[in-house]
Amino acid sequence: MGTRKIPITRPTLPDSGRIRSRVEEILRSGQLTNGKYVKRFENSFARLFGIKYTVALSSCTDGLTWVLKYLPPGEVILPCFTFSATGHAVVLAGHRPVFADCDRSTFNLDPAAAEEKITENTRAILATYIYGNPPDITTLRQIARRHRLKLVFDAAHAVGAKHRGIYAGNFGWAEVFSLTPTKQLCCGEGGMVATADKRLVNYLRLARDYGNPGNYNTRFVGSNIRMEEFNAILGLEGLKHIREFVRNRNRLAQVYMSELGDIKGLSFPEVAKYDLCAYKDFTILVNSKQAPCNRNQLQQALDKKNIESRRYFDPPLHRHKAYIDLGYGGRDGLENSDYISRNCLSLPMYSHLLPSDVRRIAHIIRREFSPG
Repeated sequence: MGTRKIPITRPTLPDSGRIRSRVEEILRSGQLTNGKYVKRFENSFARLFGIKYTVALSSCTDGLTWVLKYLPPGEVILPCFTFSATGHAVVLAGHRPVFADCDRSTFNLDPAAAEEKITENTRAILATYIYGNPPDITTLRQIARRHRLKLVFDAAHAVGAKHRGIYAGNFGWAEVFSLTPTKQLCCGEGGMVATADKRLVNYLRLARDYGNPGNYNTRFVGSNIRMEEFNAILGLEGLKHIREFVRNRNRLAQVYMSELGDIKGLSFPEVAKYDLCAYKDFTILVNSKQAPCNRNQLQQALDKKNIESRRYFDPPLHRHKAYIDLGYGGRDGLENSDYISRNCLSLPMYSHLLPSDVRRIAHIIRREFSPG
């Protein structure tokens, strides 16, 4: 094909020299887990983002699962336009997932749609920051208070995002971040729970180590979901640059929108003027009735030019075989989620992506949308 490949994402990692001494230290000590660097990472994460308590775990999925396990079994309302792990955590925690539609302008959970699904068996509303874009947090909090429900955020995409000037991690009963290689803060693998509930913190710290308080007389059946010291070292280094990473992603998003914003049949998820999107992904919506090509044809054209893209999240969760087989999926009445999943396409986005590469991608897209 002749042209340099642009991947959909790449982790922005520190030079090995910046972390070598700390890695060598943990190798010499043999303290690969339950050491000082995880504690430092938790404290640094909380301090930087103004969060009261943080608990580092092996993954965001584990964090969501164990946060929800803290609640008595029941129903959890969540968007169906989200990554599978959001729904999987609900089921793994022993709850029934109740899917609600998303807002067509933001792609996030529609608060009104969520409120319509509330019953006497509802335990929590689980909302997401799709692509790092804050949902309608104010309205969701009002609904949760009105119905005395826990409000949990899948903040997998949201490290560095802000709502009305306040960092993600400060709005829900619990918010859970992902720290995998596709995210703006990379620990290799890992998750971070943010909360102001000390009892939840104590529970999670036991849960991540089998339910063991230190004397091997386990308080409950927990699991091994600890973060390793090496992952925390990567996280500590990344935290030094996370604000810069998010600024870079916003600059790249502006280049995309400047280059593509006047194309008929192409649009972007709306970000509220008082919010800061972390742009874990940059996504476009292709209206095939107005455009000369559809989403799949555009993806094929990009692929031919060595540009990776992804159809996040197609199909939406209520169309997944796993949820249909469990009796939770296959439902109609989720038109916005169905429409967006059939027509959206995520383009390359990572913190060290070059603006010239964004312009190259935009040039290919513009050519596909040109008449004739």
